[in-house]
Amino acid sequence: MKRLAIIADVDCPIAKAITEYFQNKNVELELLTSVGSSNNYDLVACVHRHTDFPNAINIHASLLPAFDTENPILDAFMHGVKVTGVTVHHADGKIIIQYPLLIGNLTHFDELEGKITEIEKKIYPIVIEKVLNDEVFDFDDLFGGTGCGGCGGCKGCH
Repeated sequence: MKRLAIIADVDCPIAKAITEYFQNKNVELELLTSVGSSNNYDLVACVHRHTDFPNAINIHASLLPAFDTENPILDAFMHGVKVTGVTVHHADGKIIIQYPLLIGNLTHFDELEGKITEIEKKIYPIVIEKVLNDEVFDFDDLFGGTGCGGCGGCKGCH
């Protein structure tokens, strides 16, 4: 059985999504606000926390290296960028996945923050599972092998 530590705030919706995702899987999961050693876990998944553990991954609410700050969503919004997103990366900074999000001209900050959180809740549990099982993440893992979801533009879903 794999051992997974989630380092996050107690009321974190992303940590809740991870916990629910792994509920019926063969993974022993511990939700921690901090961890003294990563040696007891196969993987340490941080939610918006920096760590130097070699077996740790983290999720960040921007397309790194842009807005590598404490408030990346607010910073992106205040700078008026039109594309932001989510990055999952290893503790050494190596990027595992980036998921973009377009920001419309009429988008309010609360709406942007909500969309980013929904993306994080969807992708992070899947990426964690792939890393935990030493598998490569692919966008087909999100979309069930049907391309982007059927918009008709790239024909990748046909």
